[in-house]
Amino acid sequence: MRHDDEQGLPNGAAARALAGLAAWSVRNRWLVIVLSVLLLAGGAAGTLRLSFDPDARVYFSSGAPERVAYDAIEARYGGRRDVIAVVRATNANVHEAQLRAAAEAAAEAARKVADVIEVGGDIAGGDGGIAMHAEKQPPIATFTIAISGVAASAYDTVAALQKTVDAATAGQGVEVLFTGGPAQEAASMDAIKNDLWVFVPIEAVLIAGLLLVTLGSLSATLALLCVLAVATAATMGAIGWLGLELNGVTSATPSALLGLSVATSVHVILGWQHGLRTARGRQTALARSVRLNAAPITLATLTTVISFACLNLADSPAFRTFGTMVGAGLTLTMVLSFSLLPALVSIIPANPVPARAAVERAMARLARAVCAARHVLLVIAIAVIALSAWGVTKIVFRDNFAAYFDDSFAFRQATVLYESRVGGITPVEFSVPVGAGEDFASPSYVADIARFAGWARQRPEVASVSSVADVLLAGGRDYGLVDEQGVPRDDMSAGMLRDGLKGRGDDAGLQTMLGSDFADEAAGTGATRVIVVLRDAAADVLLEFAADAEAELARLGEARKTTATGMAVLGAHLSQRNGAAMVRGTPLALAAISLLMVAMLGSWRLGLASLVPNLMPLLMAYGAWGIVMGELTFAGTMVIAMTFGIVVDDTVHIMSRYHYHRRNGRSPQEAMVETFRTVGIAVVTTTIAIAIGFSVLSASGFRVNRDLGMITTATLVSALAATLFFLPPLLLLLDRGGKRRRR
Repeated sequence: MRHDDEQGLPNGAAARALAGLAAWSVRNRWLVIVLSVLLLAGGAAGTLRLSFDPDARVYFSSGAPERVAYDAIEARYGGRRDVIAVVRATNANVHEAQLRAAAEAAAEAARKVADVIEVGGDIAGGDGGIAMHAEKQPPIATFTIAISGVAASAYDTVAALQKTVDAATAGQGVEVLFTGGPAQEAASMDAIKNDLWVFVPIEAVLIAGLLLVTLGSLSATLALLCVLAVATAATMGAIGWLGLELNGVTSATPSALLGLSVATSVHVILGWQHGLRTARGRQTALARSVRLNAAPITLATLTTVISFACLNLADSPAFRTFGTMVGAGLTLTMVLSFSLLPALVSIIPANPVPARAAVERAMARLARAVCAARHVLLVIAIAVIALSAWGVTKIVFRDNFAAYFDDSFAFRQATVLYESRVGGITPVEFSVPVGAGEDFASPSYVADIARFAGWARQRPEVASVSSVADVLLAGGRDYGLVDEQGVPRDDMSAGMLRDGLKGRGDDAGLQTMLGSDFADEAAGTGATRVIVVLRDAAADVLLEFAADAEAELARLGEARKTTATGMAVLGAHLSQRNGAAMVRGTPLALAAISLLMVAMLGSWRLGLASLVPNLMPLLMAYGAWGIVMGELTFAGTMVIAMTFGIVVDDTVHIMSRYHYHRRNGRSPQEAMVETFRTVGIAVVTTTIAIAIGFSVLSASGFRVNRDLGMITTATLVSALAATLFFLPPLLLLLDRGGKRRRR
């Protein structure tokens, strides 16, 4: 089916529709500009309503078994969570007695903070007090701070604790650092917010600078930046107006949109400038650029939206929201590229940028060199693919959540000190139900719990275990009511312990282990909590321990079966499931994108061949990562969706323009040279712009963002190499015909 008009310009449905939109926008330029200003203002107002959700549960599907177990534990045992304070000297003149005095002052100050339940207690309801650790130098003091609440209230409580204890210990030559689950979540949110406010502006400045160099025109750069600003502000503003909160995943939306919007818009500007250099008038050059770029921009946007839509297959609601937000923003960007951008282009100085001709000639020379060396480049590409495939096998998706932070974070410093001197901070929790006729003090029940606790303590990754057996041991040891494991010696002993503990039914520590209503529960109902704390536990270690622990409890009887949970367990499952979701989603995206490429090119052979250069950059980047780095965090699962659309964007523009020149009678080599000369600069510019933007994240002290920046940058650099040095030889290999007649 013919899609070219009498001048050889594309005349398909997308070209006609977007050319009509652009022409209308030029005729009504001031109306379009005013409407865009209003959209920008509304978006900016919406961004003022944005807030961050520090609740780590936002990342996890509410239907996951371990999430259901986590919510059930919180509902049954209350929202108590422990922050661990680590007090250390900041100079060598602070002695142990002074350190203890400072720790006592910090503990006393912490008791006055809202939502603090208890200071100095242990999880089993005992009195842990302030512990001194002077066996190694420098000495440290530690104590626990039990807080209530989750999400924003826990985040605010940690911030208030830090401020309060800092004031209480000022001038004493010490500092108080926090570790534990709430402190880790607070550190994560602080890192995300800091990176958002620091790195996104840097990314915007770098992209603006690169565009200024590439476009060679301040007015053209400002026009394009206006499109980026309106699209990004409107998308983020919509989030604010809808009352949605940002989190560690969705906060990457501005970074993604800035780079992807450049890839959408810059082709129109560069095509317009090229038309001006070939002596076409302002409006003629603009119309020609729109007609030439309408179909590839539409296809590139659609393929990118499809790749982000694959995030809706992820287990994490945050990933799904992120994919939807970016997809909506990209759709808006495409509309603005053919409405606001033409309106602005129609009023800015018509600068043809004559110096660009030299760059175009350089791109043409590169194309000739690539065509001449196509056989060698194909052999190199095959070798690179083989090496990359081997490197991918070396990748291990291994998250160590406490190690997400570098040493610039106080949380990381506290964690290293605590785990090296005291124990672990990663809890794995179990709510073990009682059997028929049993309650929390029944000898048969406590014996099983004690057996499980003993099994856990033998594991090398376990730092400590807290259970009902510890509670009973603390209350009955001095009276000979329990054995050395905390198991009641007989039913009479169990009854005495039961009655004594039920009399303390309002004790927060007991409720944490036995349930908030344990004193009123009838026999055969209820459960008790077992908390196993692991040291330096990466995701694979967590999952292995959780599976083994569930199996161990099942061996004790059907009634003891339960699901291991805890925030770290949820995170480990998230990493595993998101990786699996991307494995499922990528083939679907490939299939959809392949069909679109076939439809655009009118050739099954070329359409399916486009899969190779689309997949090659991902293979190269992950292969290099596997060889050099090995371990990848769950952030790496986002990169497949984020970068696949960008990779396809490069391929679409090269293949579309190449196909256009072939349909207009050029030989394969001539078509490739002309393609490099006309769209090569845009492809290089957009890829470098996005790579520069994401490379800034590589400087983050937060490993999730750092990995995201590094692997994305590697993928984009690989995409540019594949587009320039592998795609052309592949096209020439598959398209060996001579000149084609215009049809």
